[in-house]
Amino acid sequence: MNAGWVMPGSLSGTSSKALRARGTRTPLKIRLMCNQIRAASLACVQGVGITRLMQYQVADELADGSLVRVLEAFEPADLPIQLVYPHTLQLSPRVRAFVEWACPQLEQLVPDPAGK
Repeated sequence: MNAGWVMPGSLSGTSSKALRARGTRTPLKIRLMCNQIRAASLACVQGVGITRLMQYQVADELADGSLVRVLEAFEPADLPIQLVYPHTLQLSPRVRAFVEWACPQLEQLVPDPAGK
């Protein structure tokens, strides 16, 4: 199969899209464009092509081997995730519930950048 790129998100003018890394520019052959992360990951599992997604979005597929990382040398550096909210004000119950739910979830899903 002649694999191409699966592009999540909305793009215009696909003919000019290219992979830019380390001073090189490689034109991309786009086989599928979609606006759903899940659709893009499922297309890759089915062998349609490759895509660029965040690790937490495909953690299960990476763990079970249905997806593998490629072009690891071109991955950007990890960035910390921050929840920003006015901690000095009384939080609404919804915001408090989200923060209390999100923090443990993120600790489980996001790898420690220090490798600990």
